[in-house]
This record gives sequence, structure tokens and C-alpha cells, in this order.
Amino acid sequence: MSNKVDSFGTSYSFKKVNEKNTIVFIHGVGLTKEIWEPQINFFKNYNTLTYDLLGHGKTPLKKSKAGFEDLTKQLFKLVNELNLKKIHLIGFSLGALIARHLASGAFESSID
Repeated sequence: MSNKVDSFGTSYSFKKVNEKNTIVFIHGVGLTKEIWEPQINFFKNYNTLTYDLLGHGKTPLKKSKAGFEDLTKQLFKLVNELNLKKIHLIGFSLGALIARHLASGAFESSID
């Protein structure tokens, strides 16, 4: 998978193999998108997306702190920029909380 950066500065890897829904993998605190390499290899016949959370790996943190809302907005913006209509979310630790928050839609009223 090739590493790319979206218009908001998020480093991500996206592999599209068909027109089906994409599996999005969200890592935990202190990790990077590379943690998911075994899973990406296993799901090689599926569309997959991994990315570095704000302040992790190759994604910079452009302010002094990133809150939970910032991390959820980051994923929301990335999914929208890639024009992904339906996704499957898989998260580890903080990534699972971000997935749950995004799926709930509770944060959408605060998107700028």
C-alpha cells in the first residue's frame, strides 16, 4: 500500500481492490498505522484503509493537544475526502473508542 497525505495532513494508506465497503483500521495511543500490517496482509482481497492518528507516525499535531473530538473529526474528514460511503471500522484501544464515537454520529454537530 502506498502512503499518502490528505488535505488535512493525515498520513494514510489506502488499498482499493473492488467496489465493496472499505475496512478502516484505527490504532491505539503510541502506535502507528503499520501496526495493522498482518491484518492488511490477511485482508489482501478487501479494500483497506489505515492512518496515523494526530501526533502519531507521520501525521503531525498542529496544536498543543488533540482531544477525543479532534481524533474523531480526523477520521470523519479522511473518510469523506476519500469519498467512502460505507465502511467497516476496526479499532484497538483508543481506536475502538474513536470507531464507536464515529459510528454513533454524536460528534457531527461539532464538525467545522
